[in-house]
Amino acid sequence: MQYGILILIIFYSNWHNDIQAQPQCRANVWHFGNMEGLSFDCGKPKRIRGSKLISLEGASGLCDEKGQLLFYSNCGGLNRNNFSFSGGIWNRNHELMYDLNLAEGGGASSAQGGIIIPKPNIKNSYFLFTVDELESIGGVNRPHRGISYFEIDMSLNNGLGGVTQRASHLFGPAAECITAGKHSNNTDFWILTVDFNTREFISIQVTHSGILFPVRSNRLIKTNPLAIKLSSDGQFLFDGSALYRFDPSTGKLTWLTNITNGTEYGFNFSPKSKFLYIASRNQRSIIRYNLHSVDIDGQFDIIESIEFTSVRHMQTAPDGNIYFNSNNFLDDYNKPEISVIECPDSETPIVRFDILSQSDGVLSGTYTSMSNIADFWFDNLLNQLEKDTTEVKICENKNLILIPNCSGNQYLWSTSESSDRIIITEPGEYRVSITKACFTTVETFIVTPESTPEIDIEYKLMDDFCGSLPLLLTANSKNADTIFWSTNSYENSIIINKGGTYAVTASNTCGKVFASSQFPTDECCEIFTNNIFSPNGDGVNDTFIIFPKRCYFSDFNLKIYSRWGELVFETDDPKVPWDGFSGAKQCISGVYVWQIKYRLTYDSSYNQMNINGDVTLYR
Repeated sequence: MQYGILILIIFYSNWHNDIQAQPQCRANVWHFGNMEGLSFDCGKPKRIRGSKLISLEGASGLCDEKGQLLFYSNCGGLNRNNFSFSGGIWNRNHELMYDLNLAEGGGASSAQGGIIIPKPNIKNSYFLFTVDELESIGGVNRPHRGISYFEIDMSLNNGLGGVTQRASHLFGPAAECITAGKHSNNTDFWILTVDFNTREFISIQVTHSGILFPVRSNRLIKTNPLAIKLSSDGQFLFDGSALYRFDPSTGKLTWLTNITNGTEYGFNFSPKSKFLYIASRNQRSIIRYNLHSVDIDGQFDIIESIEFTSVRHMQTAPDGNIYFNSNNFLDDYNKPEISVIECPDSETPIVRFDILSQSDGVLSGTYTSMSNIADFWFDNLLNQLEKDTTEVKICENKNLILIPNCSGNQYLWSTSESSDRIIITEPGEYRVSITKACFTTVETFIVTPESTPEIDIEYKLMDDFCGSLPLLLTANSKNADTIFWSTNSYENSIIINKGGTYAVTASNTCGKVFASSQFPTDECCEIFTNNIFSPNGDGVNDTFIIFPKRCYFSDFNLKIYSRWGELVFETDDPKVPWDGFSGAKQCISGVYVWQIKYRLTYDSSYNQMNINGDVTLYR
């Protein structure tokens, strides 16, 4: 048998909503730079449009546990060096939730900008913590705001969220660096920064009932770091110069070792907290340290040369890879690139440069950061994630091509096939594992049988067709996705006012079927008149009037003439009678000739109809 092939490109549906919550999906959407955006919905990054955010450096955003964006922020505005733009918090529809303007939050050239955490034990509530920029220290250009926070309730504004509380200068002086970690009680969180005056670490505990007093820890190297990073498991913190042990029960940090090849910006822990990656200026390479080595600083692996590349912010993504901003000295240095370290916890990580070039714009080449997201979301990171199940139909005697929405380097179907698509002939459940680097996405398709639709037309006639008008025609269908009438209607029912042939088409992915009904085409419009009237004011038969039946006029004209051919009356309204006057003059008794010209609304040829007769006026 010769089978047709139906090609179906699969898109996500919400048919199956009970996919287990996956914390790493909190980082599914990034907004940063000059209205740049990335989505990790399928594991690997995909460019997205619509962002309203502009920032020279830090930015932050957060999704729910199914990867749907909640809100994002540039954490503060900027008015300096020919750049001027406001700070803001935007909802998932890219609408301004809260205007930071230039007066609240941190600054758009703060290296890490801010960070978002849930409010402990309070559903749908979140904190955005912002940190000021170095240029604000001393209050030369404006007052220094240090650490500020904004509380967002996502139940407001129909689920788009709103700011309910805010506080400026929660702690200061603090600039450039901010990160977050989990408390050992698995409920509270820590916000970490550095005191600009004392160079001490500051740990601020965030609880469901409030924000507690800062905890201070000594730093061995008294610099002011641009960035600090806490490992996914919450055990290690790196400030660009030295590695510290973090106690999540107290917030205290203890020095472990200096890192000789440190840097102020480009560094990140691997998702499993096994390695510390650094874009080392000393080595002109991306290197990594083994955190479980006896002598951590004593040995390192060179992963990739960056002889002609500047590396800035690094950030773990939901696919388990580390992404970073880079600029190539040999290319266009003002074209920021997004590069990646794939499989950073493996023995053989791979660095790929310029996987996505960022768009040229007013800030091209001047921004150096991506979305700052807490690394604790990647603790116990899953290298395989399930996407929502999709339901599709397969037609009888037809094949179906399944094409997953996600793409990768390797595919493995439940049918043991390894292509990026498969042809199926039977209903059932089909699964595909899509692997890119060290990350696998699994899509499931529930395929159910579908047949060609069925259709007939139902209506109820009186004794004669004209007496049934207007007539309701209803399409009785089965398995139809769409209904289309010959009158260009997509409704299930239509109303007709004249005879003719009426057809309806029912269609679905498996095909089309037709049904039609034919009715007499005889003219159903009838016009009746009285043939005598006496306008004497007694309320009985005082006017000449027409009585149309089943007539739907688009045009109408009535003219009445005397026996000598004089026009005595004219109207375009069939409801207006003749009262026996010609203007203000009373007409004499006698016979008068009337003439009616009309067109009907349902006459597609728009023909003009003409009828005439006479009427006797008696006084």
